Amino acid sequence: EYLAWCDEALDEGCRRLKIHGFMNFSKDRELVVAIRRHVDEYMRGKELTDQVYLALDCECKFYSFDEAKRMATLLGSLEYEWFEAPLPDRDFEAYADLTRRSEIDILPGGNSVMDLQSFTDGCKRRCWSRARFDVTVCGGITAARKFFAVAEAHGLRTEIQSWGHTLTAAANLHVMLGLGGRLGSTHFELAVPKEIYEVGMLDTIESTPVSNVEEGGGGVALGEPVVHAPNSEGLGGLGV
Repeated sequence: EYLAWCDEALDEGCRRLKIHGFMNFSKDRELVVAIRRHVDEYMRGKELTDQVYLALDCECKFYSFDEAKRMATLLGSLEYEWFEAPLPDRDFEAYADLTRRSEIDILPGGNSVMDLQSFTDGCKRRCWSRARFDVTVCGGITAARKFFAVAEAHGLRTEIQSWGHTLTAAANLHVMLGLGGRLGSTHFELAVPKEIYEVGMLDTIESTPVSNVEEGGGGVALGEPVVHAPNSEGLGGLGV
């Protein structure tokens, strides 16, 4: 299933693939090796010379520190681009130690450090090789500009988190494009399978999001009606 997804993404022109594994060290170790081999064979078979960047995301909670160290070493040997969320985001001491020991770039999950003071502390302590946050979690676009400025002041590239519904992705994409430059994001994350994250949308963001900006200004339109009026309990909800 993972390998078939890789083929589909590569056929669509994606050249950065981020894997959410089994969240089990032994299975993930086999998976990352298999995917590296499969992607290389795919590119050779198609006679393509593009570089394909791979990353592994462990969602902050499944590896011990020793397993994280071992996986970082393996991913580095396989020339993966980064290792995301191998530890709980707020375990700054462990992150700083892992980052210091690792050749591969280490990133946080980006959804748990939501206050600027803690984020600044993490940057200052060099907990991560690249900073990460979500515009819709850290306080909005104004707050995101402050987070980006802090990371930039500490010499860290920011890989803005964009996983989620089309509206979430669009907000993060706008900030990525607006806060580019030398230390801007290199990676736009489009969640798959895409259909379940596109509920209620007339427009979607494709695997090459720059085309959305060139053709439509980067905006997305909602279907009608999308948001129901509150029900008798005072609760609203998404509708199609």
